[in-house]
Parts: sequence; C-alpha cells; structure tokens
Amino acid sequence: MAHSESARVIALVNQKGGCAKTTTAVNLAACLASSGRRVLVIDLDPQANATVSLGVDPGSLTRTVYHVLVREEHDDGGTTLPQIIVPTTVSNLFLAPSSIDLAAAELELAARIGRENSLRKRMGPVLTEYAYIFIDTPPSLGLLTLNALVASDEIIIPIQTHYYALLGMSCRRCTTPAPTSAKKSSRASRISSATRCSTRRSTSTSSSWNRRWWEFRCSFTTRRHEARRSTWIWPRRS
Repeated sequence: MAHSESARVIALVNQKGGCAKTTTAVNLAACLASSGRRVLVIDLDPQANATVSLGVDPGSLTRTVYHVLVREEHDDGGTTLPQIIVPTTVSNLFLAPSSIDLAAAELELAARIGRENSLRKRMGPVLTEYAYIFIDTPPSLGLLTLNALVASDEIIIPIQTHYYALLGMSCRRCTTPAPTSAKKSSRASRISSATRCSTRRSTSTSSSWNRRWWEFRCSFTTRRHEARRSTWIWPRRS
C-alpha cells in the first residue's frame, strides 16, 4: 500500500559500538509497526545484527543491501532495493537485510564518483511505500555511515553516558555539523543507568544539544545476558 507522503527516513548513528543503535532501531520500528504503520529497517551494518534480531539468517540470503549498493547505474540487470526486502515476524515491519559481504562495499564504492549518494539514489522506489524507514549503521565513520547520513532526513544518536561513547558523539558532530534546516535534524538519546556519574555527564551533554536532546533512562542488568548465554545453541563439531 503506497503512502501519499514520503517516508520519514531516520538513521541511527554513533561511531562507538555497543551504544544500542541496533536495539533502538529494531524496537522503534517494531513499536511503530505494531501501531499499524508500515515500517522498513535497512541494515547497513556488515555485522547484520538487525537482520538477525528480526529473525532472518544472513547466511541463507542470496541478495542483500550489498548487492543493491555495488550495482552499477547502467546495469539494468542489477539488484534493486525492493527486490531484497523481506517480511519479518512483526506485522507491517519489513527488512532490507545485510550480511558480511557488505564489509567489501566500501572498497568497491571508494573509486566511484558520488559514492556517498549510492543508497539515497536507490531508495526512491520505497519512499512512498512506508511511513518510516530506519537505517542501522556500523560503528564507524566510513562510507556506509556516510551513505546513511546523506539518505536520511533525521538522525538519532543513541549513547551511553560513558567517556568513549560521548567521545564518539563529539566526533560525529565534527563530521556532520549541527543541522540548519527543519528537514535534517539530529537527536541524541541517553542510554544509561541511574548513577551519579551518568547524571553529571548527561547534564553537561544535554546543554550542548539544547532541544535536540531526548532524556530517558534505560536500566541495565546482566541477567539478560546470562539468560541468553544459557539458551545459546553452540555449533556442534563434526
């Protein structure tokens, strides 16, 4: 079902890993899809964690975002973005999956003119098909992240109020200056525990972002990790 308006394209960005970019993207997408909106998640991370989180095995795929990005403009037989989109177990939620092959995309795109526009040029056919499009990015400032920044209307920067995470956010601001238009906006969201150190760093950071700072707490416990470990199925040796 096509939408009369173009989708809101939101990229989850932070060069620091482990800051809940994938978790935020997947959960926001699932919540919006559960409310009846058609949502697409584009996994632009070679680790394919968003793909796995949405129940898709990257090893079973024959075509992924990698094949969409590296195809030549004049290649009529190339892979388009709508061709790789797969449904998920959540109603109204769809996925453009990734795989480890995407790690080679930056090398293959490096010599191309306008390489930072590769994703944006290929998103045209899906912009009117979805209400929201979330782009999950790798923990780096390479070409894949740059493509996500160019293709998005809005940016969410999930962070932990830890030194390295805040340093990653400051580096991101140096790479992409604060937005000057209403269309391109940045939001920093705090993922932290209720510690004294977190509160101090949150206050100092929010003052520099002003109205572009989303304040919320996300409790952290090791029990989730322990539960996952106890149910993990390790591959058997032959």
